[in-house]
Amino acid sequence: MVVNFNGDVTRGTIPWNSYPTSIAIDYPYSLAVIGDNELEVHSLHDQSVIQNFKFDSKDIIKVSTVSHIFKSSAGNLVATFTKVPLISEGTMEESELLAMESDSSNNIITDPGSNTLLYTVDGCIKILHSLPTPLRLMKIYEESDIHNCRSLVDLFSDELKESKSKENTEFGKKQSEFVEILLGLLAIRYFMFDHAFDIWVNPKTGIDPRILIYIISGSEHIFGSLWFFEGLIKSINSIKESFKIILENKQEREEEEEEDKRKNDIIEFYKLFLHSWLNNNNNEISKFGNQSILRTIEIELLQLYIDDPNEVLELLFSFKHSKDDSIEILMKNHKYFYL
Repeated sequence: MVVNFNGDVTRGTIPWNSYPTSIAIDYPYSLAVIGDNELEVHSLHDQSVIQNFKFDSKDIIKVSTVSHIFKSSAGNLVATFTKVPLISEGTMEESELLAMESDSSNNIITDPGSNTLLYTVDGCIKILHSLPTPLRLMKIYEESDIHNCRSLVDLFSDELKESKSKENTEFGKKQSEFVEILLGLLAIRYFMFDHAFDIWVNPKTGIDPRILIYIISGSEHIFGSLWFFEGLIKSINSIKESFKIILENKQEREEEEEEDKRKNDIIEFYKLFLHSWLNNNNNEISKFGNQSILRTIEIELLQLYIDDPNEVLELLFSFKHSKDDSIEILMKNHKYFYL
């Protein structure tokens, strides 16, 4: 069990299969050698197993912490954390912003280092570095499946609370945004639209709604430059492709009824998402720095309801940022009676 300096139990019991032969604490993890050559890493927060290693060494391994901090390159985290244009306008201003973003990522990200060592009696020593939170959560996301996705929503939500408590630094703010987007991607990847709504339809989260429009509808009617974490571009495009297959019915599936339900769920969620954003306070949306968001949402709604006369009329009366674009779309679709 985990106790404090007064001997009070502060957390649950760590479930080892047998009595550890060596233990070290690298907060928020405990590292324990089980047997001669197996290393188990547990979270001190919820006592869950984070990683399990088996070493080929015939010698007995030990873990220990030392006073010296060993540093390593933070290159992987910098590349993952840097924002790049997902949709580019190709302007000089955008190029300058890209250079500034790269410099900013390099400046705010530093390797905290490690003082945890794994060693054997024959003198082999390894430095154990914990993965930074963004890279660790990305790994969990990539290895997720339909069976554990709901429990991962709880895990990611807890990680988000932890990240938000550290928003007093530039790195903390960026990490919080990264975890929030990863949680949003997890929710829509597994069609958990109840969770997705709370994440994606909330101006206070700071997530640009055009990201979800890009996933579901593509980039054709997205206005302005859209920036996204470089390390998550592969993930977002994977979801985009899977949604495209469902929405366009590009391949035959045995469970047609389930796929039709998924398609309807996506469309209904998307309509609710767009209407909710359109009705949000403009002051909240303005924090993104331009009106391209509302322009994009208005045009996307018009495209979605183009064959519904009642909806189209109501939308046209409410639009404030896309009148010229709306006229162009109506003419393209031969809806002249709205003009």
